[in-house]
Amino acid sequence: SAQNTCCADVQSLEKNCRKEEEMTAGKEYGRNEKDLVYLLKCALNGIPADVQRVSGMDLDAVYEAAKNHMVSAAAAFALESAGIKNPQFSTAMASSIRKAIAYDYER
Repeated sequence: SAQNTCCADVQSLEKNCRKEEEMTAGKEYGRNEKDLVYLLKCALNGIPADVQRVSGMDLDAVYEAAKNHMVSAAAAFALESAGIKNPQFSTAMASSIRKAIAYDYER
């Protein structure tokens, strides 16, 4: 009976793993997405990003991930805190600031 329970648990776990694999098929979250999450964490918590870590990032790929998730301006603030200037992120930040000013003016 304990063996049956164990087998049932293993089968259930395997089924859940297969379901998870099906749900995330084609969605590989690699280094660029992890780098983006790091930048967002820094921006949201007001922590300066580590310059050494940022210098090892593929900023073009991180920007594409940020743009796809519509968080490029937030990531730009984290990069700025590390003293990193990137034209794509700077443009996203400036655009976000302009939109915020326009929105405040319209209210």
